[in-house]
Amino acid sequence: MDRLIGLGVVAAVGVGVLVAASLPAAGQVGGGAAPAPAPIEVRTDKGVVRGSVVETRRSFQGIPFAAPPIGPLRWKAPQLAAAWSGVRDTTRPRAICPQGGLTPGSDPGSGPGAGSDPSSEDCLFLNVTTPATITGRLPVMVFIPGGGFIVGSGSSYDPAPLVDQGRVIVVTLNYRLGPFGFLALPGLTAEGGASGMYGIQDQQAALRWVRANIANFGGDARNVTLFGESAGAESVCVHLVSPSSAGLFDRVASESGCNLAELDLKSAEARGTTIAASIGCTSGDVAACLRGKSTGELMAASPAGLVNGFNVVNGGAVLPKPVSVMMAERRIARVPLLVGSNHDEGRILVALGAFGTVNAENYEQTLRASFGANADAVLAEYPAAAYSSAALAYATIVGDSGFSCTTLRAGGLAAAAVPVYQYEFNDAAAPPPFPSNGDFPLGVTHGAELAYLFRQVSLNPEQQAAAARMVGYWTRFAATGNPNGAGAPGWPKITSAAPRLLSLETATARPIAAATFSTDHHCGFWAANQSPIPGTE
Repeated sequence: MDRLIGLGVVAAVGVGVLVAASLPAAGQVGGGAAPAPAPIEVRTDKGVVRGSVVETRRSFQGIPFAAPPIGPLRWKAPQLAAAWSGVRDTTRPRAICPQGGLTPGSDPGSGPGAGSDPSSEDCLFLNVTTPATITGRLPVMVFIPGGGFIVGSGSSYDPAPLVDQGRVIVVTLNYRLGPFGFLALPGLTAEGGASGMYGIQDQQAALRWVRANIANFGGDARNVTLFGESAGAESVCVHLVSPSSAGLFDRVASESGCNLAELDLKSAEARGTTIAASIGCTSGDVAACLRGKSTGELMAASPAGLVNGFNVVNGGAVLPKPVSVMMAERRIARVPLLVGSNHDEGRILVALGAFGTVNAENYEQTLRASFGANADAVLAEYPAAAYSSAALAYATIVGDSGFSCTTLRAGGLAAAAVPVYQYEFNDAAAPPPFPSNGDFPLGVTHGAELAYLFRQVSLNPEQQAAAARMVGYWTRFAATGNPNGAGAPGWPKITSAAPRLLSLETATARPIAAATFSTDHHCGFWAANQSPIPGTE
C-alpha cells in the first residue's frame, strides 16, 4: 500500500579537475598515507556547489536536477536545470514539493528535512551524502521516498548508517506529488507527454543527473542502485520495466511497494477530469485552465486521504502495460533485484483510519464494501473471532492482500529473468513509525524497517546489531549485486526449484521457504479470490 507515509575547501576555478585528482581510480588505494578529506566544493554540469562536513560525512543538499516545473512547465516532462555562475550554497535543504493528505511534519522521516524551505512547485532538488574521506569510486544508492504519491521528500531521510557503515554515496530526491506529479487528463495525453507520470519522469531526470555528475562527488557512475520504500518502492518497480528508464541504474531494491496494481490511463483520465470539473475547468482547453489555477486551488481539489489518492498510471509511454504483465513478459531491466515486505504491513493504515473505523459491528459491512461478491470467502478466511479485534483482522487482510502476497508474486515473476533476493522484515524489536496505543499493536508494520537504514530514532544495542546486519546486506547488494558476505547468515536467491526468502528477525536472519511465507499470509487464497483491496495499489 503505497498510501503511507524518509537524508577540505578548494578554489572554485578548476574545481572539477581538483575533485578528480583527489579521488583515486576504482580499487586504487593511496600508499600508506591517510586519505585527504574530500573537497566540499564540487563542479557539476551546471556549476559549482559548496556543501558542508557533518560529523563523518560530506553533505550537499538542495542541488537542482531539473528546471522548476512551474507556469507552462506544469505537467510537462522535466527540463534541464539552468547553469549558474559562482558557487551555489548547498548546505541546507530546499523546498519540498506541495504535500497533501498529511502535513509535511507528519512524514515519518524526521531528519534534515526539518529545516527545508516552505513547500513550492519549484521543488526538483536532490541531496548527496558521502563519506568525508574517499578512496576509490564508491557505490551509489539513489533513494526514492514513499508517501503514497501525496507526501514525502528526500530531505526527510538521513542516510548516515548507510554512508558510515557501508561506505556508499547516497542520493535522496524530491519528485512532483499529488496532482502535480500524477494527474492524468485527456488533454494532457493529447499533448504527447506522460499524462499522469510526471513524478516518475522527475525520478528519471534525477537518475540522469546521477549518471552525469556523481563521479565528481567520488561515486561510481556505473554502479548505481535505485531503491525506495512504499510509493518509492512502487516507483522502483515501474523503473524496472519502463522503456524510458532503461540504462539509468545497475541494481534495484524495493521495500514494501512492488504491489503490481496501478491505475490504467482511462481510469486516471476520468479521475483527473472529475478533479478539473470541481474547480471549474469543464470545457475547452482543460489543461490550460488548470495551468491557470493556483497551487492551493489544485491541492484543495485533489484527494487528500491515505487511500484512493494518486498512483502511477499504465497505458502510456512511461509504463505501456501493468508492471505485472511486463514482468510476466520478461520485459524487465536485466539487473539484480532485492525486494521484500514487512510482516504486519497493514496495521499502520488501519491504525491511522485509512479505511475508516473498523470494529466488530461493521466488520462484515466493511468487507462487503471492499470485496463485493468475494466478501463471503474473505469472511470465512479471516473470521473476526480469530483475532484480538475486528480492526486487527482487517489490518491482516490489508497487509496480506495488498503487500505480502503481491510482493511474493513480484519476486517470483522477476526471478524468471533476473537474480532476485527476497526478504520479509519480521524484527519485532524494530521501533514503530509512531507510538502505538495498547489497544492496537502495530507489530512489524509498514515503514518499520526504515529506522534501520536511515537515522530516525535512537536505537538500543539489540536494535543496533539488527540494523548493522541489515545495512550490511543492503550496501553489499549495492556494491556487488549480491547481499551475501562478511559472515552474515546466507541469503539465497529465489529459484523455481527451491524458492526461499530471508526472514530478517530480531537476533538473526534466516532463510524460510516461500511456501511457509505463503501459508502465513494466505497467498493461495488471495491468488484464487481477490486482487488487493481497492486503494492499496
